[in-house]
Amino acid sequence: MREQGVLRGKQESPLRLVELKFGRIEPSTEQKVRSTSDAALLDMWIERILTASTLAELGVEP
Repeated sequence: MREQGVLRGKQESPLRLVELKFGRIEPSTEQKVRSTSDAALLDMWIERILTASTLAELGVEP
């Protein structure tokens, strides 16, 4: 149960950061992030948000 909570937090973080940096998130992008259970990939997206200029560069576009 705790692991699911940690994963959920890791899914929410990139979504919030993408929204703050790039504006409205497309439903397909949101679905891609929410369906990702790979913690390392979620961490990578969180880190890349600092340097990415576009969603494509970030790698979260479906």
